[in-house]
Amino acid sequence: MYITQTHGAAAHPLMRAHPARDIPPAPTFQTDQTAVPPEPDPTGPAAVALIKSEYDMTNISPREVDEMVDRMIKAGDDMNGDLLMLLTHGEGFRQHLANTFGGTFDPNEKQDLVAQSKVQLQLAKQFGDPTEYLTRFIAFLDTFGGQSGEAAQISETSTVAAIVRANAST
Repeated sequence: MYITQTHGAAAHPLMRAHPARDIPPAPTFQTDQTAVPPEPDPTGPAAVALIKSEYDMTNISPREVDEMVDRMIKAGDDMNGDLLMLLTHGEGFRQHLANTFGGTFDPNEKQDLVAQSKVQLQLAKQFGDPTEYLTRFIAFLDTFGGQSGEAAQISETSTVAAIVRANAST
């Protein structure tokens, strides 16, 4: 048995459509009397948050970066400075650099974007360069799933120390 409801002006010729009286239609029932659930919305902030939770910025490949950004844009995220900065770590941009300046890279090689960005921030501070964009980008990376806590801190500290030592010896 199917149950339907008409509403608004179509319910009765004497009724005029009025926002306060305009009631949405009742759910459609199947013969077994169970409601048909609505399809989940594949776009919007919740969809973007779900996508972000699936990726670990401390262990992500350039190919995965491009895939993730494409998914986020399809889910309704705005193309903004943070996503553009993230794309510089993606396969498309890195391949462009390799084609332009020579060399090769592995689009499947995992990288730690959080540690790399923190090293860049440390070096920018050391040389008196602007840091606002890196600080904002690191905060953006922290909104993704992935490594956190003591292990991330140890990784970051050892990476920064190694780069500072390498720069001091040159």
